[in-house]
Amino acid sequence: MGPIVDIQVERVQKLLTDGKIRLELSDGARAWLGRVGYDPVYGARPLKRAVQKYLQDPLADAILRGEIPDGAAVQVEEGEGRLVLRSGVDLSEPSGRQEAA
Repeated sequence: MGPIVDIQVERVQKLLTDGKIRLELSDGARAWLGRVGYDPVYGARPLKRAVQKYLQDPLADAILRGEIPDGAAVQVEEGEGRLVLRSGVDLSEPSGRQEAA
């Protein structure tokens, strides 16, 4: 199930390329999406819907609220029955930049 989760998450990542936002999913988050997106009858078909509901929609809301700036790395971890998004450092600024005196 892991490779199928990675394919679906990569689709979300492609939507974020304009803002240079990078997703970093923990192994627990990947496994959680695999469990939630799997149905014994339909297999992995519901996974696309689960990725949209639990990852893409909350991510879009956070971006619109200004909680995730362009150039950020977003860590995605498994929480209590949901995914937890944490915005990391701003990657749009070079790390070695020096202030003018």
